[in-house]
Amino acid sequence: MAHTYTRLLVHVVFATKRRAPIITAEFKPALYAYMVAIFKNHDCFVHAIDGVADHCHVLIDLPARFALADVVRKVKANSSKTFRENYPEVGFGWQRGYGAFSLSAGHLQQVREYVLGQEEHHREHSLNEELERLLKIHGFVGDPEFIEGVGDE
Repeated sequence: MAHTYTRLLVHVVFATKRRAPIITAEFKPALYAYMVAIFKNHDCFVHAIDGVADHCHVLIDLPARFALADVVRKVKANSSKTFRENYPEVGFGWQRGYGAFSLSAGHLQQVREYVLGQEEHHREHSLNEELERLLKIHGFVGDPEFIEGVGDE
């Protein structure tokens, strides 16, 4: 489609299984580099990726030919599998589901700074507070299973 133009900016948030604090400072660079490579394999431009021990945020440009659910599923499945094999002592895995929120190009820099400021942000706000706020901003009622990370056994 030579005359198709899209700008699909998406802020994606997902947590570790059982909210385990397993994304350590030593583990984070390899995990995030691997995740970025998977996004790039799906022609997603990664504007920012960061997080804390129990969850991560990714800000991407999603090409029109890919469904967000497919891309996120591949990133979560492949990173879980690879990091469980390479770091069995960590017991790595992602929580079921994710949050994904679209944004306008005018908010790109603001959301990028938010994603890259996760360590500082979480000194004052819990993941549950953050998820409740994001869901409210985007017009959702928070599901306790998602907010509290239960039910992902």
